[in-house]
Amino acid sequence: MKALFLLLLVTSFSFTFAQNIGDYRSNGTGNWSASGSWEVYNGSAWATATSAPTSASTASPVVNVSTGSFSATATNNSYSLTLAPNVNTVKAGDLLIVFWSDHQKNNRNVTIPSGWTSIYNDAYHVNHSAVAFYKVAVGGETAVTFIANDIDNQAVYVVYRINSGSYNGLPIGNYEDLGNNVANPPLLDASALASGTKLWIAASHSHGLSGTDLTSVPSGFSNNYNITQGQTFRTASKLDAASSLDPGAFTGSTHIGAGTVALSMVSKAKVSILNSHVITVTANATANDVVVETGGTLTVNSTFNLDIASAKSLSVSGTIKLPGTSYIAGSGNLSLNTDATIEIGSADGISSGTSTGNIRISGTRTFGTLNSGAVNYVFNAASNQSIGNGMPIKAKSLTISGSGIKTFLNDNLDITGNLTINSSNSMVIPSSKEYSAGNLYFGSTIQLISYWAGTLAPGPFSGSTSPFTYYKAPSNYKAYKSANFGITTTGILLVGAAALPVTLSNFTAKQTTDNNVSLAWVTSSESVNKGFSIERQEEGSGKFQSLGFIASKAEGGNSQTTLAYSFKDMTAKKGTNMYRLVQEDLDGTKTYSEVRIVKLNNQSVSMVFPNPSNGAVNISRTADGKKMNVQVIDQSGKIIRQLSNITDANYKLNIQKSGVYTIKMTYPETGEQSIQRIVVQK
Repeated sequence: MKALFLLLLVTSFSFTFAQNIGDYRSNGTGNWSASGSWEVYNGSAWATATSAPTSASTASPVVNVSTGSFSATATNNSYSLTLAPNVNTVKAGDLLIVFWSDHQKNNRNVTIPSGWTSIYNDAYHVNHSAVAFYKVAVGGETAVTFIANDIDNQAVYVVYRINSGSYNGLPIGNYEDLGNNVANPPLLDASALASGTKLWIAASHSHGLSGTDLTSVPSGFSNNYNITQGQTFRTASKLDAASSLDPGAFTGSTHIGAGTVALSMVSKAKVSILNSHVITVTANATANDVVVETGGTLTVNSTFNLDIASAKSLSVSGTIKLPGTSYIAGSGNLSLNTDATIEIGSADGISSGTSTGNIRISGTRTFGTLNSGAVNYVFNAASNQSIGNGMPIKAKSLTISGSGIKTFLNDNLDITGNLTINSSNSMVIPSSKEYSAGNLYFGSTIQLISYWAGTLAPGPFSGSTSPFTYYKAPSNYKAYKSANFGITTTGILLVGAAALPVTLSNFTAKQTTDNNVSLAWVTSSESVNKGFSIERQEEGSGKFQSLGFIASKAEGGNSQTTLAYSFKDMTAKKGTNMYRLVQEDLDGTKTYSEVRIVKLNNQSVSMVFPNPSNGAVNISRTADGKKMNVQVIDQSGKIIRQLSNITDANYKLNIQKSGVYTIKMTYPETGEQSIQRIVVQK
């Protein structure tokens, strides 16, 4: 049997994203497609979502447009503009952009209303106003009122309302009115905006009295709005990731000016499922980055799928459940992080391809940190189930549930934690393959025994636990049980300490005050352990010799608790001594520890204790009869006490005052010297 003393180091890994405008998080247990299941981040706080996470690669703006016109001649007249259609409500965080165009008899004058910010405010021939201004809504606004001077029967407006979950930052713009027939909105440099997709709005103003002279919008622009009242005003928009853009020309005649406005849009929202929340996908859905935090659960109901977009990730630190034929797909990535749990319900299990099984995602698949086997797997199909050829060869735990026979395809499988085979299930290991697990459970009963599914040996295994019967294999110390394994099983399962019989958490060797060597070691787990031989190799000998044997303290050689052992070598020789432990299984298999080295010089060894002390100080030394002189020196270097010719193995002295003292011990016959410091606290 191959066995090693084991020291475990557990490393955790988490997959994190920055928080952005438009990010979603769960606000309880609910349905993926229900807006009530989510909150959305508006840049400063989390607010109740008005829709479920969108499926486009960019969060497409929900743009509601209100339009209108006025005919008036009064000077400094007050105008009220509707901010959204009656069927829509302006919500906190919505972005409102107003475009206004008029013709005025005398000097133009439009006052930007209080609480709004100008994008551009321009004129042509001193009597035409072209204005754009914006505001981030506080919620509930229905209209905006402002002053425009002496309008000559020609005033039109368009209001854009853009939902809070789709934009990232505030708009900028540019306007051109250098002469008649300005049909092309100006080039706008938007490099100051956040990188990524932007909403571009092109606007054109015409003095055509027919109201119909703007006949089409620039190429690639759509969602155009054509408003007339003596003059014509048209806007159109497009999504584009360019850092600068010249929209191109509107077609028509008698143009008097054109403007360009740009606004950064957020990439489609990250979706987070928080601790203790369960979100269920009950219809086919697509998403970008999805994070299932520790304690959270994402369930994709049977027959449905969740697609992850290209270059995006589904990152799971909690639980993901894929019952029946539901699956994860798309060209994005799947990351099952340390301690995550995945439940597999497909009869095809986890396949390596993209056409079968519960995982069909075509991007990178990561199972635990660096595929280290830190993920928990549950296979729970209600019938016979293949584990699939896409499961990694390492796992933290594996649970066989549902019903039927679960057939494994992996050449190897290493389960560091528990293998649980529930009732009504059987497990089939590939022929001639060797699997391993930390613990083996049949239902709720733990069996710290190994399993071997080959030809039965004639004699029962003495470590059997009722009501199960085990048999010793011909050459290895493994056990057989047919009830919870498939009848075609011919592989081997090594459980727990069969592969790692003893976990040695500490082993020390130290010189004692009487020039002997004290050995001590601690085990955190043992299985089928007979005990430990202590071996020593003296300097120059070239070989280890046995000093003795310490039987296992574990009942039956099996333990999952901390056990401490010690041994004293009374025959250690001067010079270098090397020590090792030889752990022996009940079947005679041996495993060797690391070597510890102790160098003995046979000098007198002195110890001063306790430290700190209340003034009563003990000096313990080798009982060799040599005379010892003692000096007690204070912090200033003054010798406050001096003793000579002490031969006692244990000597007591008393220091009267608190302080830090140096105890200097010398042996005049040999020239040996020992110095120790001690703290006295009265």
